[in-house]
Amino acid sequence: MKNRRPTKGSLPAVVFHRQLLLFHFSLSVVRFSFTVDVILNGKCVVRRTFGSNEFPAERRKLCLLDHHPGLTESRGTDSSPAQQGTRWWFFWTLPIVALAFAPTLFAGFLFDDYFNLLNATEAGWSWSRLCHGFVISGTLLNDGWQLPTFEAFVVRYFRPLFLASLLADHALWGLHPWGYHLTNVLLHLGVVAAFYGVLRELLGGQRRPAAYGALLFGVIHFHVPAVGWLSGRTELLPALAMMIALWSYLRFARRGRWPEYALSVAMSAIAFLAKENAAIFPLIALAAWLWVVSRPRPSFLWLLPYFALVAVYGLWRCHILGGFPLPPRSFYYHPPSEPGFIWWVLTKATFLFYNLIFQLPLMFPADLEIKRHPAVLIAMLLVAVAIAAWLFRLIRGNGNDEWRRRGYFAAAWIVIGLLPTAPLLINGLYCYFPTAGLTLLFLAIWSRLIERGRPRWLNRPRWRRATPILVPALFALGLQPGNMLLVLASRTGQRLLDEVAAKVGEPADGLRLYLVDLPAATYPIKSDLKLRWPDRRFEVHILSMSPYLLPGGPAVSRLDQPDARTLRLTTLGRPYLSGLFGFIVFSDGPRDDIKAGKVWPSPYYRTAITENELFGRPPRLCIRQIEFRFNEPLDSADSLFLRFSDGRFEKIAPR
Repeated sequence: MKNRRPTKGSLPAVVFHRQLLLFHFSLSVVRFSFTVDVILNGKCVVRRTFGSNEFPAERRKLCLLDHHPGLTESRGTDSSPAQQGTRWWFFWTLPIVALAFAPTLFAGFLFDDYFNLLNATEAGWSWSRLCHGFVISGTLLNDGWQLPTFEAFVVRYFRPLFLASLLADHALWGLHPWGYHLTNVLLHLGVVAAFYGVLRELLGGQRRPAAYGALLFGVIHFHVPAVGWLSGRTELLPALAMMIALWSYLRFARRGRWPEYALSVAMSAIAFLAKENAAIFPLIALAAWLWVVSRPRPSFLWLLPYFALVAVYGLWRCHILGGFPLPPRSFYYHPPSEPGFIWWVLTKATFLFYNLIFQLPLMFPADLEIKRHPAVLIAMLLVAVAIAAWLFRLIRGNGNDEWRRRGYFAAAWIVIGLLPTAPLLINGLYCYFPTAGLTLLFLAIWSRLIERGRPRWLNRPRWRRATPILVPALFALGLQPGNMLLVLASRTGQRLLDEVAAKVGEPADGLRLYLVDLPAATYPIKSDLKLRWPDRRFEVHILSMSPYLLPGGPAVSRLDQPDARTLRLTTLGRPYLSGLFGFIVFSDGPRDDIKAGKVWPSPYYRTAITENELFGRPPRLCIRQIEFRFNEPLDSADSLFLRFSDGRFEKIAPR
């Protein structure tokens, strides 16, 4: 059956989303050109590395990262005029970062935010309930029929600090999203401030390069999901604790003061209460001990408490959750036992390399297309290996031993930070803490190249003055398309959820709400209504989900009522469970559960698949027609039917 033409109201939204994506990609191309120029012009640097380390004074003026004593040398004081002139550099960093993320204050709640808020409010301020863990499962989505994928989808988390932070926001702001986003921005500023302290320790107390590195880290476009999305707080909280712990450990290693070591151990323990990825911190501390801690360095035994905390946390988490529960296989999670796990890891590693080094927005679902073309993926992998080897040679050949070891530590920081995300989908959310190591790596490469006069365009006085301003400005501009997409998606979903709540009113106890062709932006509707009316008992039954990602446009299906107890849905355009949405549900697994003739019984109705269709590339089994047979007439007083069509929800008037 042919697709109907879209309505006038849906076209501008789609065009605007495409314009934002094109703008984001164009900024990424500009950043890519800067990086390629730096790498290609570094060839002369490697050849001249083993010569004299001396370079003319005019070259030194080019270098933002001036030569200064590192952690292995005596630390300078801040009494010199140059140091006093840069004392206020850092205080310009935080306002710029805050301004870059200011648009996120206008965003609403989105997707998992509703589940997490519902779990937090149900747990309350009981320490035992906060520590008991929380669950995200199919029952939070739907009380009615569900595909086996969602029936088996149960994920248990142990993140009491995250839930407590949501409870504190709920006590302050209620259900007003801007207050929650303000907390996220403040947490991000805290991470930036702590990273500034880490860089000062690593760079021998220099304020200007530390402030510049903190600014670059603060405006990297990967931070949009972590800062702009409420659920991204699961990255902000452990990152803040781990950054303070690392800063304190480096200060302890330099000065040997007990309070700083105690603070480091305490913050590393607090990080475990926020998210399980805090288990990487002992490895980060070990890498710092190996490469950047000053000589004579403290004994390795000082690192043992960090590893002991990992063991204690593992036992405690095992006790709370009854083991180490892992998510079921899905587009989101690829278990190591999956047959194509190694191929998936290679795909993800390749994409992450291009994402991080060249700042290109190669994210899900771009990896799905590349996986279908092995030759393209292998070529991308070989190029990535060659570039990585070139960068390693560049760092290794650095005549300045301090910067060489800082480069090693930065590379270790990136790799260790990404290890826990190996089975997960490619998402900038999980790159938040590793991008701090990426920033240090950029500083190490840039310092080596610029002291040799590479790239050559930096020799021009105009470019020399403009580059320290232009690069952070490009990064900050690169944030804005992501910010706008997040704001548009969340506010669109919030508008539709408010529309449903207005049509439902305050639900009577025992109400059963049936939803037809629900758009993806509103799928957490059950949790949203539970947050609005926590004392009411009602059920939400999602009969069908729209196959389109963007709400709006024509009707998704034709609705027929053969009799007083039957609803029949026939899609008019895309079939149900097609395209990206179908992949999210089934991943690459079989689709035998949706063959024609399949029946799902439930307490109030029976669901039957009556017609299938092959759709997409490669062709995948989808649903063309589905039928619902109810136990009682559709016009029952306890039932309310809403259908999403032409950009709004309408009540279905049963015959």
